[in-house]
Amino acid sequence: STSDAHGVYERLGFKASTDGRYMRLDRAVSAG
Repeated sequence: STSDAHGVYERLGFKASTDGRYMRLDRAVSAG
């Protein structure tokens, strides 16, 4: 599940350019 999310974010462009937002999304996914 986590791997899938990472792939999607990577496609959108959520890598280092938006580290803060990316981390936030990751946390939200984990909580969900």
